[in-house]
Amino acid sequence: MKQISIIVILFFIISNTIHSQEITVFPGFWGNKYYLNSDQISASEVSRLMKDVPYANTEWGKSKAQMTGAWVALGAQFGFLFWQLNRIKNNESGTPQLIGNITYHRFPIHLFVVVEQH
Repeated sequence: MKQISIIVILFFIISNTIHSQEITVFPGFWGNKYYLNSDQISASEVSRLMKDVPYANTEWGKSKAQMTGAWVALGAQFGFLFWQLNRIKNNESGTPQLIGNITYHRFPIHLFVVVEQH
């Protein structure tokens, strides 16, 4: 009985020293803000922390790729808009640019990552 109580006490001592890290993301107007427990950290530090866990690193890479695609789509949208406004100002046909604007608006790139919870 004494050995079991010693094992249980050792288990509780060891389990109290093991802790996990929680990374929280708050989206903002100028970008995401990342917090590790309660301390704000940079995106590069989040990337460094994600490299240790293969599944998290894969999801982080997908998220970065989707954000890059979203910025490219936003740039194309503004390009079509300015091109259309310029052609309308010069009394030219703005139909190709309008089709480009409608196409990018009709098929948007979704800016989220689905994370499976276990």
